[in-house]
Amino acid sequence: MSSMEGSQEEQAHQPESEVVEPPPQEETEQPQTEEEPPTESETQPEEAEAAPPAPAEDGAQETPNDVKADETAEPNVEEEKEDQEEAKPEEKKRTAPEPVPDDDPNVTPREIAFNDLKLERPTPNTIIHATIMEKITQYWPNSKQIRVRDSSGDARSIFFYVDDPAPNFSYDDLAAGNILVIRRPKLHFFMDGQIGMRIEEKEFVSITIVPKSEQPADVMLQFAQAEKDSGTGYFKDSKWDMAVDRYEAGVRHLDNAPGDEELAERKANLGCTLHSNIALCLSKQNKLSQVVESCKQAIMHKENAKAYFRMATAQEEQRELDLAEENFGKALQLEPSDSKIKSSLNRVRKERAKRRQQEAKMWGGMYASTPSSPTSSSATTSPSASTQQPSTFETKKRVARFGDLPDTATSTKSSWWGMEAWQLGVVGTVGVALAVGVGVWAQGRSEK
Repeated sequence: MSSMEGSQEEQAHQPESEVVEPPPQEETEQPQTEEEPPTESETQPEEAEAAPPAPAEDGAQETPNDVKADETAEPNVEEEKEDQEEAKPEEKKRTAPEPVPDDDPNVTPREIAFNDLKLERPTPNTIIHATIMEKITQYWPNSKQIRVRDSSGDARSIFFYVDDPAPNFSYDDLAAGNILVIRRPKLHFFMDGQIGMRIEEKEFVSITIVPKSEQPADVMLQFAQAEKDSGTGYFKDSKWDMAVDRYEAGVRHLDNAPGDEELAERKANLGCTLHSNIALCLSKQNKLSQVVESCKQAIMHKENAKAYFRMATAQEEQRELDLAEENFGKALQLEPSDSKIKSSLNRVRKERAKRRQQEAKMWGGMYASTPSSPTSSSATTSPSASTQQPSTFETKKRVARFGDLPDTATSTKSSWWGMEAWQLGVVGTVGVALAVGVGVWAQGRSEK
């Protein structure tokens, strides 16, 4: 019994024959730097690179490598857990954001733009000058929102969350043309997806009032251009509603721009571009009727091939093929070498021809635009039959006035003054109405 128990204890301390660990690889321990502590994945062995050797079969002779693997001590799991637990507080401490230093009073703040700012982290010893474009009260009347433009032309929204801004500034001074001066600026990500600024500390804000007489003559055009660029950014991100909102803001600035002759051409080009871009965003949302109206507004500023093309495309989807062909033709006149306009025009023309063929087949040739040749079936038709068939122009005129008429009504004539049956019916109805009206009028006169 003692011999059997001794053999069982020896088997318990020996490694299993089915699982043989790989030979240990010489690893050099690299000192951990404070900047980049080793992560958990770096401390674990890479199992994908070195596969363990095949298990030894029963009766097979062990190789030196197998013996070396058996003699290798197993790693101490408890010590690795303790090392990882000790590294976790240090890692949290290093990833925590460092406090932002205060501004140095002996250093002159340098001016930066919106693109230089960090998200939710102020930049010390910096300042930003933003020209106020407009004060918006349409969506958030109580949050004091404004649109500004920095020195590089970038347009952003700024929201004020300060109840009493005095004595640093006044909300009444948030007027177009004035300059907003912000120290230690930072960007903020809003819930609607836009990135702007959130002002909560009035100590870092001041306003420089600029009289309108000192503002540049094209200041409104600068504002419109900034909003156009902002809308284009939203368009690239497929944010159609926000892009339309920015383009419409640019249109408002153009409406407020003075009618200077020197800026007339620039204003016309910018107005056409803004309305055409609005139409493009609306087409992405399949708002076809609004697309047509926006294109018309663009053409009012200046004739543009893109505006005609986008309007014709919307009209084609609305199955208004006559108008679509007309506007595709106007777009081709402005851009004769545009292959896309040519193909669209040919496509609409084929659709119109196909429709005419269907209508001709349905109504027996009444709507056929191509007149029949003098030699076609002239020997088989009688003169009386040809005189009874009304012309295409007369048929269209009657249909336009009285709606679609059956073939019997348009081809049957009465012997009374050469009028057709439906014409006699109309005349009779009008006569009866006149007779009733005269009778009522005569009865009223007699009662008086």
